[in-house]
Amino acid sequence: GNAGQPSGGSSNQPSGGIEGQQNPGTAATPTAAPTQPSSSRDNGSSLRTSIIFFGATGVLALAALIGIKTIVGYFLAVTISVMNGIYEHKRVLLNAVCGEALQFLLIWALTAMPALNVYGYMLGMIIGDGLRLAMNAAIIMKRTLKKRPSV
Repeated sequence: GNAGQPSGGSSNQPSGGIEGQQNPGTAATPTAAPTQPSSSRDNGSSLRTSIIFFGATGVLALAALIGIKTIVGYFLAVTISVMNGIYEHKRVLLNAVCGEALQFLLIWALTAMPALNVYGYMLGMIIGDGLRLAMNAAIIMKRTLKKRPSV
C-alpha cells in the first residue's frame, strides 16, 4: 500500500515543501525552503506548446504569419482560377515554377538562420506565394483591363 510514502503520511495529501517533510492536513504555508512553484503547470503547458511549434517562444507571431500565409494563399487560388478561365494555362505553370523555385530557395536559406528558424519557413512561404500572386495579378490586369477611348 504505502511503501513509497514517509511514515505517517496519507496518500490523499498533496506533497510539497522539503522532501521527507510531514505535511499536516492544513493549507500549505510558505517556507524559505525551495518548493515547486505554483506556476509549474504553466511551464508544462508552454513546454508542450514549445514542442509543437519546434521550440518557438513567440507563438502569437507564428500564428500571425500563418494567418497572412492563409490570406495570400486564398488570393493566389482565386488568381489561378481566373487565369485558367482566360486561357492562360501556360502562364499559370510558368508562374508556379518561378514562385516555387524562389520559395524553395528562401525556405532553405531563411530556415537555416538561427534567429528566424520556423519564422523563416513561414516568411519564405509568404514571399514565394506573394510573388506568384503579384505575377498572376499583373497578367490578369493586363488581359482584362482595356483602355477606354478618350472623349
